[in-house]
Amino acid sequence: MIAVAILAIVASIAINSLFQFRGVTRERAYAESLQQAPAHLTTLRQESFSNVPPEVVTVSSAGKVQLHQGDLVKGSVKAYSPDGSQELEIGEVDLLKGIVSLKGSSSGKAIVYYSYFLPHQGEAHFLEADGSVLLTHRPVRSVRSVSLATGDKLSATSGFKLGENGKLKVNGGKPGQLVVVDYYGGTNGNTVSGRFLDAQLKATKAASDTKLLEVGEAYTGPYRASLPLIKVRDE
Repeated sequence: MIAVAILAIVASIAINSLFQFRGVTRERAYAESLQQAPAHLTTLRQESFSNVPPEVVTVSSAGKVQLHQGDLVKGSVKAYSPDGSQELEIGEVDLLKGIVSLKGSSSGKAIVYYSYFLPHQGEAHFLEADGSVLLTHRPVRSVRSVSLATGDKLSATSGFKLGENGKLKVNGGKPGQLVVVDYYGGTNGNTVSGRFLDAQLKATKAASDTKLLEVGEAYTGPYRASLPLIKVRDE
């Protein structure tokens, strides 16, 4: 009985430590993602009104839509008629390229709501002897840009190749040289979602000249914290 009691105590300590570790890891992920949110808001302010969700798009004769954003959040895509009165059935979705197929929809206009991931910005590493770096947030879905540092200047390069397990090979660099990478990866990060607002700033499914965007923290599920941004059509 004493041995069983001791084993129970040891097991409870181990389980409690595991839960604490997971909690600390998740808190760090939240903090890291939200630290980048203000920078993402600045980028979104400069983005065209038409290029952020929800988008008013033209449906092709094949029933497909090409969105301006890629790296979509799975399950976030919804489509409506131009006046917002009818929900359209979603077919295949290419999450990486932002291509959406609408079932039974003829060519014309539609409104597509969606959320998309934002890249991890400015992650810096020093090149290894073989000219590679190991990106932190794995699995890496895609690389947006790579820049090599010379003194205090950064020069963008297209000479890179993403390998397995987040290993990025950069051509033209020297061992020990600083490389800065923007990329999409990992299970946590920032997402952008949006909705139309009417003249009273209330949410509406019909297209309008005002959008409310939210830069939110995502960790294998819906985000739990977000920063808002109102965009008004200026085109």
